[in-house]
Amino acid sequence: MGRQQKMVLAFAIVIGVLLIVLMAKVTGALPTTSGDGRRLDSGAETQRYPYQQLNTKEQQLYTALYDGISAHQGTIVLPGVYREEEYKKVYLLLMMQEPQFFYVDTQYMLAEHMAETNICYRYDAETAAKMTKELDAAADRILEQVSYTQTEWQKLRTIHDGIAAGCTYEIGARSDDAYGCLVDGIAQCEGYAKAFLYVTRRAGLETMCVTGKSERGVLHVWNMVQIDGNYYHVDVTWDDAPQYAGEVSHRYFAVPDDWLTDHIADTEPFAPPKSKGTGESYYYNQGYVLQTASQLGANVRNWISVQLVGGTGLAEFYCASPEVYAAALNEICNGTLLNDWAKESGVQNRTVRVIPDERQMVIGILVQ
Repeated sequence: MGRQQKMVLAFAIVIGVLLIVLMAKVTGALPTTSGDGRRLDSGAETQRYPYQQLNTKEQQLYTALYDGISAHQGTIVLPGVYREEEYKKVYLLLMMQEPQFFYVDTQYMLAEHMAETNICYRYDAETAAKMTKELDAAADRILEQVSYTQTEWQKLRTIHDGIAAGCTYEIGARSDDAYGCLVDGIAQCEGYAKAFLYVTRRAGLETMCVTGKSERGVLHVWNMVQIDGNYYHVDVTWDDAPQYAGEVSHRYFAVPDDWLTDHIADTEPFAPPKSKGTGESYYYNQGYVLQTASQLGANVRNWISVQLVGGTGLAEFYCASPEVYAAALNEICNGTLLNDWAKESGVQNRTVRVIPDERQMVIGILVQ
């Protein structure tokens, strides 16, 4: 090939790359990355806060298991000899933080000292690959609503709302994994959390699953996300509770530690990062914060109108103090505010239900 031909070819390649980038910007589509079949490289590691909390030996085990399971290996040679408790810690962490491994069985091998391990799979490699494509397609349907122009907060909210809208809290054969949530539309808390992790990670966002208990001692799983370098809690499961009648709440979206007193996180196998500040919560971010009771009338009527589409749905706002919460709830339940708003909006024949939350000082108004 002559010098001139090489220059023409190089120019054509550059133009082609620029056209691809330009088309992506014009459509606003967000490129995604799949977790299946990839080695755990340094770029992927930086998106995994729990992995970063492991020591070097544990990280080597995590990587070996990740690579072996990605390749659907039945036997994986470990990068050293591991005691039973060392292996169990890393293996269970991997299963919680890598939702693309939904095809691994819940049973796993343990021995006093382990230099290799046998992995139990729910499905063979061909079936797992087919199901992974289905999982990716379901995730991409949510990601179609995410664009370059959105902030991290907006992307996370879009994914949060998309998962909640497409899933129902039920017990099913795969309700504890991302596939059950995204493809079957049925999940429990672990399935919701893993689905959220799966989709957000494909969008290039840093997320993790957090295990723990509710205040009643019930085992629970939720997420933590990073927004502009700070961490916040997200609980899609509790934002998709039956009391919202199919609407999506945001009471547990991007909230700090001191708002999450009904969630008790495990500190093993890793301690979740600290979360402070209320600015990224749904109510502060969107301006739905009632500072004084005197603001109640005009503000709440306006917030209801803005949040409800076509006069139906769920409207919520946060009260800045217990006193404001008590006054607002009394006015809404015993005053004329809702009736006045319904007449003004022409929806007086619809069912209106108040959903209060004294702990979080949030008042929801559900209109159906």
